[in-house]
Amino acid sequence: GLAGCASVARTFFPLNTEATRIKPGDYSLDPDHAKVIFSVSHLGFSTFYGRLPVASGRLTLDREHPEAGSVAVRLESKAIDTGNATLDTSLRAPAMFDSEHFPEISFISTALLLAGDNRASLTGDLTIKGISKPVTLDVTFTGSGINPATRDQTVGFSASGKVDRHDFGLDSWSGFVGDEVSLIMSAEFHRS
Repeated sequence: GLAGCASVARTFFPLNTEATRIKPGDYSLDPDHAKVIFSVSHLGFSTFYGRLPVASGRLTLDREHPEAGSVAVRLESKAIDTGNATLDTSLRAPAMFDSEHFPEISFISTALLLAGDNRASLTGDLTIKGISKPVTLDVTFTGSGINPATRDQTVGFSASGKVDRHDFGLDSWSGFVGDEVSLIMSAEFHRS
């Protein structure tokens, strides 16, 4: 039944999958549909995953000059979730994210370079524990259109990249946890 409803909704609310047809303007992040997944090697035996919900964000799109677009997102370090309450407490502690003194993680774009149909390279400043470093993300446009549930103009993107945790003062557990952290983000934005 739900699949049938979704099919009917797409008839009345078609999904645009071409980045060149995105409606320009200012968009606000939908925090209910935005997550950052991170992964790191655990002793070389496995890949360990966790997530950070995205608290807020904004996006500006300019169809005539796509490279002029910008994005800024804010995450809350106290919301880190690995599925293990003891580990989450350790990650929020002063030796790692120090969530009490640095509750916010942010990414603010500085440059956008188109990389083909529906893809771009997005560079920006990632700030963790008050330390800002440039990070480049591979971004893919996933779709846009009128959201049938909210009737808002909506646009979606996914992004991925890698960072060295030591660049941000996340130095605990060296030798047990890998230095390189992989990031995957998926987010929906509603036109303001």
